[in-house]
Amino acid sequence: RDIFKPTYQWADVKGDDADIARWVKANTPPGTVWITPPQFEAFRLLAERPIVVDWTSIPFQEDAMREWRRRIRVVYGDVPGGGFVALQGLERNYRTITPERLAQLSVEFDAPFAVIDRRTPWPGAILYENGAYKAVSLR
Repeated sequence: RDIFKPTYQWADVKGDDADIARWVKANTPPGTVWITPPQFEAFRLLAERPIVVDWTSIPFQEDAMREWRRRIRVVYGDVPGGGFVALQGLERNYRTITPERLAQLSVEFDAPFAVIDRRTPWPGAILYENGAYKAVSLR
């Protein structure tokens, strides 16, 4: 007897964030660390690349949680409040990040690449761009 079993696969994940993650997987060296927007939790799974930090992937060990919070502040800035209000502030901060700040973060976290908002000014070469994001080399 056949039983209907709904399934969800990574191929079902769509959108500009999934598109750029798939491009990264196909076109950049494995193991390279990426700086990404705060709400890019699927990136590490779709791109199969490590990231510095994201808002959603909270560790549950005490020391790891402190490091996660430190990285949130360092990469996205310190914002008041918590929850979705804080997330909006982090996203706003990341959209206005400067090339100089990304260069500093690249050194601190040994992250040679970043995904930034398509509207964020970038003086260097753009590796890939879609409707919402662009992948850039920081070195």
